[in-house]
Amino acid sequence: MRWFTVLVAGVLCGSLPPVIAHAAQWKRLYTATGRSVEMDLSGVRRQGDVVFAWVKFSYDKEQSDPAKGPYQSMLQLWAYQCGLGRHALMQFAEYSGKGGDGKVVASDARDRYDWSYPEPDTIGEAAMKIACNTAPKTRIPNGAPASL
Repeated sequence: MRWFTVLVAGVLCGSLPPVIAHAAQWKRLYTATGRSVEMDLSGVRRQGDVVFAWVKFSYDKEQSDPAKGPYQSMLQLWAYQCGLGRHALMQFAEYSGKGGDGKVVASDARDRYDWSYPEPDTIGEAAMKIACNTAPKTRIPNGAPASL
């Protein structure tokens, strides 16, 4: 019981950081017959001049990955250079179930950026705009927001 009292006192007094749980907040970007695309707004984060966001694709019918087999949803981690209007796919996982559920059918992660420009009026362009507008703004030393 003493450890619990010390833990609570530490959190309340600020000597220990509180544990913050991240709950996904999915925003629908696109819906069509048999499929949807969503972005986790609560998971959008900035590291320097790069913004990261998770995008989820869900399908009513199984899709086919020739090398690994059928899947019904996919999660992708995208990196964005907002000021330059570029994006790069950093990681993906295909799942056997809807909404990122089930077993992983295929996955890949990249350790470097392979930048490209999203085509106009596409889900990729819309996702980039939402991520860039949602990401926390960085500050330069004089306190003004930095532009990317």
